[in-house]
Amino acid sequence: MRTALLTGSLLLGVTAASAATYVPVVPPAGSTNTKIQGINDRNEIAGGYYTADGIEHGFAGTTDGTYQTFDLGARFTEPHHINDMGMMVGNTDDGQNDGINFAFERSLKSGKTFYIKVGHVVIQDGQAYGINDPGVVVGYGLNPDTSGYYAQKGRYTGDLTISQSSLIEPRGINASNVVVGTYLDSAIGYPSHGFILQGGVSTQIDYPDARAVGTELNDINDSGMAVGEWLDAHRRPHPFEYNTATSTFKALRPPGSGYAQAWAINGHGLIALYAEDAGASFIYCPKITGCPTGEAAVRGR
Repeated sequence: MRTALLTGSLLLGVTAASAATYVPVVPPAGSTNTKIQGINDRNEIAGGYYTADGIEHGFAGTTDGTYQTFDLGARFTEPHHINDMGMMVGNTDDGQNDGINFAFERSLKSGKTFYIKVGHVVIQDGQAYGINDPGVVVGYGLNPDTSGYYAQKGRYTGDLTISQSSLIEPRGINASNVVVGTYLDSAIGYPSHGFILQGGVSTQIDYPDARAVGTELNDINDSGMAVGEWLDAHRRPHPFEYNTATSTFKALRPPGSGYAQAWAINGHGLIALYAEDAGASFIYCPKITGCPTGEAAVRGR
């Protein structure tokens, strides 16, 4: 990771893809659509899955399909990230069918759950997206006084802001407290941009393709490798890996999918991918051997 990032857009390039393996994620029992969003350095994964009744359930566990499944709300429970301590963050409905969401932290080991609060009040319409190993959480949707926040151990600890916009969605944080996410600018159509926030300085990131109408960053690991997606004119996502040291992108192409999202990257370079059009998830492994177990793996780039 560079020690400093300059505010504003960077001149970026796209590198050629190298041989890799896409490991299909084993769907939880009864799943009609499996959405992986987190992977830690222990190769534990977390995400949500839908059943035929349209309800989204949370799941977490190992890549061979040994999962813990859980429901915190009545209609949906969606874990977003999981750290090396097995702490997950995500959001859920409040169980009252009133359209209000709660942000949560949950332990994979104990099942203990905290709803993130400001003082004694649970954050409403909240999203908890990223958590690092020290337990610092980033998210957005605060009651609605601010759109970005930090939290720890179920408690709001401060606002998270960037210089470019107040319409921000912080989504990932590494052990050095470098934050990535997306924000909307005020131009017609509110196009989205990625951002990196380091040492109080925020840097705009845009995918270098004329077809891109938006860019989103979702996670960053301790080596400074980030992941996200660019959006085409139909708002369909196309996943990439972004090297913050060289300011270059690498396109990711899950097999059998025309559009997908890259939600998380761990310290081994494994990437959690959700193929929206297929309703399935993959783990991108930057090697052709020594990858996690799952369903039958597919080689790719």
